[in-house]
Amino acid sequence: MKYIHKTKEGRYSLSKRIKGKTYNFGTYLTLEEAKKYRDYFESKGWDKSLDERLDYSTTKDSNRYITIRDGSYFILKRIGAKTCFFGTYYSLEKARNVRDYFENNGWNLNERFHFSDVNYVSKNHGKYIVRKTIDGKKVSFGQFKDKESAIEEANLLKRCNWDLDALCEGIDETVDGEIKFLDGVKKGGCTFQTHSKGRNDYFEMSRGNNPIY
Repeated sequence: MKYIHKTKEGRYSLSKRIKGKTYNFGTYLTLEEAKKYRDYFESKGWDKSLDERLDYSTTKDSNRYITIRDGSYFILKRIGAKTCFFGTYYSLEKARNVRDYFENNGWNLNERFHFSDVNYVSKNHGKYIVRKTIDGKKVSFGQFKDKESAIEEANLLKRCNWDLDALCEGIDETVDGEIKFLDGVKKGGCTFQTHSKGRNDYFEMSRGNNPIY
């Protein structure tokens, strides 16, 4: 059976060697299903089908596209000639749910980090920095003392489509009734500080070190 072999469990696995590497194209309950998808991949071109090679498998691996590393779960999906990263997750259950979402709705690269538990946050010299690449350039959105605050800020920015003005004006930044979420956060040469009128604002330091609103 060309490209098909029977497993110990009595199922039918489809595999093809491409450029020196063997790829699994799914496991099927019946020989007829395996032949059907073998013919499909052959007609489309095996190398052009790598991004969907497991999409039709009737006995899918429950952890497909998920890799565990250092206690976190990563979703990786090959699209075309590239392996693309779709976020980091703290639980296997969430990683599976997000994987299922992308499988059912298409692997949209524009939203691949939308559900990620760790996103746009990096550590540098003991501080946690929120960064995002915009128009090919890395933009910093502030530094934080702890990882949790940085992740929360990144999630707020995602909700505002990374519009800093919209973040300051449109999202409730109160903590226990006090507006202080961005207080003391630094960005570039400026700092967020609680405004006397009761909201966080963004100011530049004047020569006298007084805030200019």
